[in-house]
Amino acid sequence: MQPRTRLHLDRAEQNRALIQAWLAVRSSEAPAPEPGCWVWGVVIAFYAALHFADAYLGEHHGFQPRDHHQRREALRQARAFQTPDAQGITPYQAYRTLENLATHARYAPDFTATRDQVHALLHGPLEHVWQAVYAALAASPTLTPRYPPAAVHPPKARVCRVPSAAEAP
Repeated sequence: MQPRTRLHLDRAEQNRALIQAWLAVRSSEAPAPEPGCWVWGVVIAFYAALHFADAYLGEHHGFQPRDHHQRREALRQARAFQTPDAQGITPYQAYRTLENLATHARYAPDFTATRDQVHALLHGPLEHVWQAVYAALAASPTLTPRYPPAAVHPPKARVCRVPSAAEAP
């Protein structure tokens, strides 16, 4: 496996683990992310998918996209991203779902997300991309499985804090 492929997989797994840690936080252990922070869970899910995709493209096609457009075009043509699941959804469609939601999360001020929605992204589209990439990489004789990564400890302080109206300057 190419070193850059491993770096992309590591970053993707770190992003996935962060979402899993947020979802695992119970109020008795530590404060859970505040409601407005779940929007960033959507963005993190997309960037996990992006790094999984870049790992695949680099390892199987020797290609490192310069931008989102190049990545979309490469994934649209990649065989591993075109095989539909039992519901008829391809990894490419799952990737595009995450990309579109992340774009709205970043730029639409009225976009909202809940814990349940982020959970659904983690176990739906992101898992679809994850499975496609690892299935493709398993064909590589140099892949030594080392995932999932070690447990990520939930934060001891608030993950993201939005000041209340009374605290605003």
